[in-house]
Amino acid sequence: MIIVELLAIIAAFLLLIVIITNFLEKKAKRQFIALIFVAVFGYLINTGALIYNIVLLKNTTVFDYFAVLIKGAQYTASLLVFEDKFNSLGALTAHNWFKIIYYVFLGCAYILYSLTLISLLSYKTLSKIKLLFTRSNTVYCFSSINDKSLMLADSVAKEKPGALIVFTLINLSQDDETKKTLKKLKNRRFYIYVCSRESENEDFLEKYPLLSRFKRKLLFCLDENSEKNISFCKDYSNDPIEIYAMAEEEFCGSSYLNKSNIHIIKQHDLTARMLVNAYPCYNNIYCDNEKKHINVIILGRGRSGNAIFKNIFVANQFKDVNLNITVFDAKDKNGFYKLQYPGIYDNENIKFLKTDIYSENFLEEFFGFLRKDNYIVVALGDDKKNIELANIIYKYILTQSNYKASIYVHIRHEKNKTLLQDVLKDGISIHAIGTESQIFNYDIVVGEFMDIFAKAINDNYNKANPANAKNWCELSEFTKSSNRSVGVAAKSKMFSLGLEIADMNDEREEFDINLLSEEDNLKAAMEEHMRWNAFHLVNGWNKMTIEESMAYGKDKKVRKSEDKKKSLSLVEWDELDNVSKYLGEDIKSYDYLWKNAFVEALHKYNKKIVEKE
Repeated sequence: MIIVELLAIIAAFLLLIVIITNFLEKKAKRQFIALIFVAVFGYLINTGALIYNIVLLKNTTVFDYFAVLIKGAQYTASLLVFEDKFNSLGALTAHNWFKIIYYVFLGCAYILYSLTLISLLSYKTLSKIKLLFTRSNTVYCFSSINDKSLMLADSVAKEKPGALIVFTLINLSQDDETKKTLKKLKNRRFYIYVCSRESENEDFLEKYPLLSRFKRKLLFCLDENSEKNISFCKDYSNDPIEIYAMAEEEFCGSSYLNKSNIHIIKQHDLTARMLVNAYPCYNNIYCDNEKKHINVIILGRGRSGNAIFKNIFVANQFKDVNLNITVFDAKDKNGFYKLQYPGIYDNENIKFLKTDIYSENFLEEFFGFLRKDNYIVVALGDDKKNIELANIIYKYILTQSNYKASIYVHIRHEKNKTLLQDVLKDGISIHAIGTESQIFNYDIVVGEFMDIFAKAINDNYNKANPANAKNWCELSEFTKSSNRSVGVAAKSKMFSLGLEIADMNDEREEFDINLLSEEDNLKAAMEEHMRWNAFHLVNGWNKMTIEESMAYGKDKKVRKSEDKKKSLSLVEWDELDNVSKYLGEDIKSYDYLWKNAFVEALHKYNKKIVEKE
């Protein structure tokens, strides 16, 4: 891009030469042309040297390149004109227009000198001045300075080139740690916006008025203190900003968090989302007696293990593949799973086992659930225990069997990642998951594609069923999550159809999903219904009978009850015909609505569907 700009300026110089030489005599014309060629050569040398220097510094912006172009012109003009006081161009000094050009160059020089002086001001002041002149539709704000915020900010800068990233702080401590972090912000060219006053009744945008002019404002509260983040949501939930706040489960029950602009980030949820996205289970499909299977073993069922179980179950519903999940947990209490998952507790493919990993017979019991290929997740809640157990399992499978296995070890703290070596030997691999650098990623935290996809699906549903139509903002948080979960299973659905998602600049031709065969269309719709069922089952829902619906509704046919967590549609595909007949609408048709919404969301995300290589 910078080369194009340089060529454009050279072309402008040549045009200027043609215009000026029309006013000169033959001798003066030759003198002027010679001088211009020297000027162009000098300009290229000056500008090239400046560009070389700023490229070495990295993290350059458009403003940096603009400043280089102007500085190069100013240095060249200074060399040939300013220092010579017009003596070499005596033939031109009689023309007022030439003096105007001279003063324009001089004005540019003074502007650059002023910017140099401004750069000597404090980082806070310079950030405010730049913000004042910045033009952007979206601003990404961070309410605290820590490693998580820096990792996410780096991810935003990578995913959204040229994104405006601002750290908004109330007061600023001067301890050594903060100074080191500020240096990192400055090196990355992030802005810092400090408000020296704090008032409980003051809106966020009143404290930081320079941010109010941006159309979309995303604010990330990633403080280590969950209570502080939740308090932040409470104080500013009425402001026109999207807030992403990190919090533990026990802080998430407040009613004011249900607002559409509040998004609660739970670290264990991010870990599960990252695992399903980066390491899909369909890579471990194996065939046994002409039937395909996925064998998942989860060791530990704390918050992370539970979230991983839910996401794997929802994302891997295939028509022709059996999904077997076994959960080992020493702290399981009798009846707990039955209360939490009443709809799948009796499922023969899902097992919850109360087993102590330190017991004498653990490995023997564990080995009894291994199959030809295995997807194993270790999430005991302690990084070092997870690493220790993963290494034992790796050696055990390697030496005691001919099985294959992919072992995923939950490591929460970045410093512990060095204790685990990623290995791959004889079809057995170990990978770290859930580290802060992996999960504090823009795509994982914001889930922009899932939101776009979910809203498009809701629009399609509204068109197909106007009698029950609701705008996105009117939906319950559970229904929104249900729609978003379609995106969680998107890769699996593509895999099942022999397709995959690629960037728009991929050389392969985009596949028209409306050209799917009747058989594939049916298969995709059935798997979409299975996914919908799976999402409701892992969230504690159960089947509602037609008799129950009639009792609930009296004069109205009730299709679901969020309070009682029951739905008429929570049945097998073939049973939907009875439900459709009772409700007087084609329930199966809704499972075909994902296709156009999926393509629409992908295009907005600069992606497309292609046939798998």
